[in-house]
Amino acid sequence: MSSNPVEQKREQAQMDSITKPSNPETTMSRSEKLTYVLIHNPLIPIGCVMTVGSFLISGYHLRRGNELKANRFMKYRVLSQGFTLAAVAFGVLFMNPKPKPAPPKPY
Repeated sequence: MSSNPVEQKREQAQMDSITKPSNPETTMSRSEKLTYVLIHNPLIPIGCVMTVGSFLISGYHLRRGNELKANRFMKYRVLSQGFTLAAVAFGVLFMNPKPKPAPPKPY
């Protein structure tokens, strides 16, 4: 390392750009990604749990012979899937917007 503070900062920035990944999502483990999703958009896992739960309850009622309740919970499953898709769309559009570059000025 050089003794010049400006050069030291430049060398440190070069080392950081080499050692630190530009996109931290690509280096996360599965559990870290799951935690990331739960923190940044918790509506998606909630919608998935609602969908699976209504599907399982519908199967339970169908096995018991109560077709009316089974059909009702299948309708709830469709609503839950719609909620999950809306949560995905909301997350993509609004939860983590990337800043748009300024348009070039016409001369």
